[in-house]
Amino acid sequence: MEWLICAWQGRNIWRRLKIKYRINYDCVVIILTEQDEEWNKTALKYLPDYMKRKSAKKALVFYTENCTLKYLEPYMTDNIQTFKMKELQVRRLLRYYCLYRFFDNVVFFSLEEPKDNNSREILSHEEITKEELICLGFYCLRCVPDGKAEGTVYV
Repeated sequence: MEWLICAWQGRNIWRRLKIKYRINYDCVVIILTEQDEEWNKTALKYLPDYMKRKSAKKALVFYTENCTLKYLEPYMTDNIQTFKMKELQVRRLLRYYCLYRFFDNVVFFSLEEPKDNNSREILSHEEITKEELICLGFYCLRCVPDGKAEGTVYV
């Protein structure tokens, strides 16, 4: 029951965010939940490619209180904006997303949640890089742009 209440609160958070930031399908929403600086930098590095794939004009990047702003600054442009969010709000939003996939253009960058997420296990294999996991697994791009696997198209 507690899980369901948390998801309901996540629904309310999403509705407020949608109104406040005018979220529609011209926009992608990225939620950084990890404290790993390198993981978040890699996620932001390939964000323009994801925006191009989704035909989005702007991106909203929400990060938790644990993230530092210094490495986010180079990625802030007119069409990529960053906003701080409380960790509890992110967790509730993720619970709601697990219950109901409310928006196609949202990506939660979490190695831990939901519980069946096995991203850490996938990264433990030497053949898989963070770039490949982010581009192919999270962003669903067809290849890793500018990466070591450039030119290789995964289907």
